[in-house]
Amino acid sequence: MGTSNFHETIKTSRFGVASADWNIPHKLRLGNATQNVIEAMIAAMPVGKNGIGDDTAPIVVNGTKLADIKLPQANEVVGPRVIDFGKELIAGTNKVAIQRVGDNSAMQTNVITSYYIPWPLAEATQTENFKPGDTRALKLKVNFDRQEVKVGEAIACRVEAERIGFAGYGMMIAEIGMPPGVEVDRESLEEAKQTGVDGYEVQPDRVVFYLWPSAGGSKFQFIFRPRFGINAMSPPSILYDYYNPEANAAVFPLRFNVQ
Repeated sequence: MGTSNFHETIKTSRFGVASADWNIPHKLRLGNATQNVIEAMIAAMPVGKNGIGDDTAPIVVNGTKLADIKLPQANEVVGPRVIDFGKELIAGTNKVAIQRVGDNSAMQTNVITSYYIPWPLAEATQTENFKPGDTRALKLKVNFDRQEVKVGEAIACRVEAERIGFAGYGMMIAEIGMPPGVEVDRESLEEAKQTGVDGYEVQPDRVVFYLWPSAGGSKFQFIFRPRFGINAMSPPSILYDYYNPEANAAVFPLRFNVQ
């Protein structure tokens, strides 16, 4: 967690045309010292060939043919055909296409990309983040009163979470990262339920808060205490819509030094 931020994206398409294209953007500099890992996978499930056109569909990545998918007949029962690729990707925008000639039968496809972004290149910010949107935006501010303490001393975490343009939308989730080996003060969590928190869940490295949006947002705090000496990073803190976790506001992980 200390050096990079993991991303996984799934693009889904169901089409009945001769071909389909995806543009997969990557902001990474391939092969640099941070050992960025980029992997991609296509999972295609043909519903059935209609008897017209070729029996195969080439997969083309950045203009280079990667593999052929054999199209089954309409009466065949098949699972998804999975094709892995990674070395074919380049820095910048990558174009992935499935080319079908003379065949308009349906096919469902997923393109899944997994990669790491170093924190300095990520969209996360130090203590406060604002994620804009077309009709609404997310704002998260996380502040720990101190990051260097002794074992057993209390650390207070103050959180401000808001969806701007909140009317008519559902629950938000705030995941607040904590260093390893801490004990959360349950009384402080119950007090947070009086100031905009609908519920919470304590996990080993974070507290997950369930928030109903309100005008002006939710402002609350909770307390935790380290149980032993550490010098370690916390996970990042993120705020997202319950039904749209990919659109999130993220705050950098922080280093805690406990003596």
